[in-house]
Amino acid sequence: MEHPGDLVGIRGVSDSRTGNLSIDLAERYYEDDVYAVYLAAGEIVTISLNGDSGTDFGLWLYGPEALDVVTDDPLVRVDPAAWGGPDTYPMVVQSYTVPKSGYYYIDAFSFVDSAEDGGANSGSGGYTLGITVERSTTGILLDSVPTLAYRQPCTISGEIHSRTGAVAGTVKLMASEDGVYYDPMLETSSLNGAFSFAVPANTKRMYYLVQYAGTSEYNPSARPITVNMLARISGPSGVRYGTRSYTLKGSLGSWHNSGSSAVRIYLWRYVSGHWKAYGYRTAKISSYGLWSPYTVKYKFPYAGKWRMQAYHSDSSHATTRSSYTYLTVK
Repeated sequence: MEHPGDLVGIRGVSDSRTGNLSIDLAERYYEDDVYAVYLAAGEIVTISLNGDSGTDFGLWLYGPEALDVVTDDPLVRVDPAAWGGPDTYPMVVQSYTVPKSGYYYIDAFSFVDSAEDGGANSGSGGYTLGITVERSTTGILLDSVPTLAYRQPCTISGEIHSRTGAVAGTVKLMASEDGVYYDPMLETSSLNGAFSFAVPANTKRMYYLVQYAGTSEYNPSARPITVNMLARISGPSGVRYGTRSYTLKGSLGSWHNSGSSAVRIYLWRYVSGHWKAYGYRTAKISSYGLWSPYTVKYKFPYAGKWRMQAYHSDSSHATTRSSYTYLTVK
């Protein structure tokens, strides 16, 4: 998406956003605001746009497959007034039924046209975007979970909602390692719509959804929740094998293939009362296991006091840095 915009979190059945869009007829410059909203299959969404007097704004709705609001085709479009009608607000996307669950993108944009085609009547100004969702199924809201330490357990909690309010019932926790394929994990009963799952410790990022037993098929109304996890990494130590030449080594607490460049070692030298950065060296994993050793050979350019920190980041773990370690280079 060219400009993903704000995430519109709808906890009830309606929400709104306000903004301003600029336009410059001489430069043929226009602005757009793109909002992302998670919608479940079967829900009906209505979107309205009210603009200030003299403005000429358009409103388009894109599906989950859209990557760019400039080149992709919208699912529903309400074009600017200059394209075929009087400058009348509000413009409304009427009763669009969501075919499948996912993030949908709402593009509110200003419009540039020649004076002959009505551009002279276009103008910068404010708008109010309204979003209303009619839930045709039970909605499930999941609370966020902070980034966890390596192998730290967590709690997945939330509420079940229907169009008439909170509801009780059996809920099932679905877990996924890739955010695509989900398997049932735990089951519990909600109390006045509230539920909570104690999730065992994991070693990497996980994705969760919750299914309410009252639905006839797997069709959760909550957007998936991502639980990020740090890796476990030790600070590097140094073993001298020559003049200012050392083997820097430590351990990474996640599974990586031998030979993979999974760790960076950042270096600082203590100079005149300050730590001066000297970039990083890439360390390779030397064996495959729960604790994977990492090593790299490095010849320090100067003797003296040095500071080191190991760094790791991949698709399964949040960015992780070790504590600082220190080495006196001889």
